[in-house]
Amino acid sequence: MKGAMVNILVFPLSKNPRNACDQFAVNPRTCCTRFTYVLLLVFLIPLVTRMAGGQEPAGDGICHDHGGECRGGFLYVANFASENIVSGLQVNRMTGALTPVPGSPFANGAAPISVAVDATGRFVYADSGDNIAGYRVNEHNGDLTPIAGSPFADPASPYGIAGDPSGRFLYSANYGSDKVGGFRINPITGALAPVPGSPFPAGSGPYTVAVDPKGRFVYVSNLGGDVSGYRINEYSGALTPVPGSPFASPQSGFALTVEPTGRFLYETNQNGTVLGFEIDRMTGALTVVPGSPFAAEEGPFSVAADPHGKFLYVVNAAYAPPGLCNISAYRIDPDSGALGQVPGSPFTAGVESDFVAVDPRGKFAYVANFGDGTIGTFAIDAETGALTQVPDSPFAAGPGPNWIAVDDSFARSKY
Repeated sequence: MKGAMVNILVFPLSKNPRNACDQFAVNPRTCCTRFTYVLLLVFLIPLVTRMAGGQEPAGDGICHDHGGECRGGFLYVANFASENIVSGLQVNRMTGALTPVPGSPFANGAAPISVAVDATGRFVYADSGDNIAGYRVNEHNGDLTPIAGSPFADPASPYGIAGDPSGRFLYSANYGSDKVGGFRINPITGALAPVPGSPFPAGSGPYTVAVDPKGRFVYVSNLGGDVSGYRINEYSGALTPVPGSPFASPQSGFALTVEPTGRFLYETNQNGTVLGFEIDRMTGALTVVPGSPFAAEEGPFSVAADPHGKFLYVVNAAYAPPGLCNISAYRIDPDSGALGQVPGSPFTAGVESDFVAVDPRGKFAYVANFGDGTIGTFAIDAETGALTQVPDSPFAAGPGPNWIAVDDSFARSKY
């Protein structure tokens, strides 16, 4: 079937089905059946072509694989050491290779620290000084255009930003005001409007924010040495502290993530460890998992889990000569949440690496290398979690890539 050519003849038909049958001297009693065959062909031919793995040749440098193995994935980068830009990259889902999307890089109001893609894959947001800039995503090529009304006010220096899994709300950790901002996303335009009560009190120096995969809870890593937890009002998006919040951590926390099952939360700390917490599914309260904290290398910073909840990856940002960083990889115990080192860990990363993200199918890990303006792509061994850098990696990503957001809407719609 691959590469086959199919000719389909389309005739102008009357709007009245009976007249349409008469037009071609078709027996009206069999007309409906024959129209059904035509409709089946119209829908089945593309389906069979996709199943056969057919791929259109293209001269535009963008993958056009109908099976979705490489088409449809985009990755966006906050270029902090830049003249106020966000970069967009097309993801080849077969190889993990990255190529610039049309129009990249895109102007931002200020040098962005963080970037996020909403759950629908239609909008991208980046912090922009005391604002959040919003962009609409071209679903075909990943190009970004500013949303009407952008940027949207978010006073006191937003750092980390994250959307909820429904695509209705966006939250920001406001380092300068010790608060958490909450916004409702307009589903049509992508415009942001504060949720009732926003901003909400947090701890000292809120730095990063994460939303649990069911959209019930928000967690914020505070540099002052604790984690703030909140319950999301499912109707308004407003936040209320969960019982026991804030939750103590031994030293200043940097980044945190909730693994995809929603049972465990992990936070990196300045003392060279990774903290593990179990999330109470009813209340959202946190309790330390057995064996926590877990050893990392020097300067653990960003953290990300694979989409199956099997592995956890941490970028260690201490710059050993000649500036190369590494990645600690762990296997997550599905019962206790305890972490065990993956064979071969730590893995060499890049120059001044400071952020890690995992693609939505768990095939690749992406690492932002601040020092040389690249993104490293690593293939993930599905059995062991070990990392292997793919051919031609790292890929150019603009000056000072500081944060990565991977659009997972395409993968979630197919898998």
